[in-house]
Amino acid sequence: MKWLTLRQNCIAIIVMSVILLFFGILAINAATSLRDYPADKSLLATALAQSYPVSIVITLPALMGAFIAAPLISKEIENNTLQLAFTQSITRRKWFWDKFGTLFILIVVVFGLFSLSQHYFYLNAVKLTNSWDWFDIQIVVYMAYVVLAFSLGTLTGLLIGKQVPSMAIFLVLFFLIRFALFKMRAYWFKPLVATWNFIGENPEYQKGIWVISSRLVDKLGNPVTVGLKQLGCDVLRFQVGDVLGTVEYDCYQRAGLLMEYTYQPIERFLHIQVIEVTITLLISFLAIALMLWILEKRKR
Repeated sequence: MKWLTLRQNCIAIIVMSVILLFFGILAINAATSLRDYPADKSLLATALAQSYPVSIVITLPALMGAFIAAPLISKEIENNTLQLAFTQSITRRKWFWDKFGTLFILIVVVFGLFSLSQHYFYLNAVKLTNSWDWFDIQIVVYMAYVVLAFSLGTLTGLLIGKQVPSMAIFLVLFFLIRFALFKMRAYWFKPLVATWNFIGENPEYQKGIWVISSRLVDKLGNPVTVGLKQLGCDVLRFQVGDVLGTVEYDCYQRAGLLMEYTYQPIERFLHIQVIEVTITLLISFLAIALMLWILEKRKR
């Protein structure tokens, strides 16, 4: 059964491995470029780091879940081979672990190796950029979503029983969960508040600060909704190099206004990761338990 599972999915695994290898080389190359970047050119280093396609990298587990995990059992149901498998001498539980467990271990190993390249990129990028920008590619978070994608994808395939609908529904569910956890990420701990009077360093650019929201307020903390002209700041916006907004800031300062930021400090980075990983793995384990229960109760 284990060998058959590998043979049935060998093409998908090879294609996935080639894609991961490509992005792994890309990550190592980007990390090498950042490693030797001069510290006095942090703006250019930030631009270089942010050119790395993180948004694509974090969708790779979803693609794996759609094209490998979702068809794993739905293909058996759609081809009417699941009933034949259940007539064999092995138990349903052993059949499940031979099929699901074999591929699960292989996926974890392959993505685990890939996540090492992402971690290497993170170690070099974080020296010159904000740690929060790379929250999703750290090993523990990335691998938690790999486990979720494989477990949820297989469960969706078992419940739907058809390959293409299973793939589509899984993608919707997976990204809904990701979006919900991303939104909650900022509020597991009550955000801190900082104000800036447009003099000195802007708190938004302090290292380790994750700015959740910002707004212009008066000295009493009330939000300012009027425009520049209503404030008596009849100025013309311009941009020369990095001077965008300087005139507006001077005007705000003269008007006695403040910029209010809500943010999460770097001290909460690890705690928020632990919470998100715990929830992700809990959903994955519940998905696996539900699959075992369904297979035991399934008549055919």
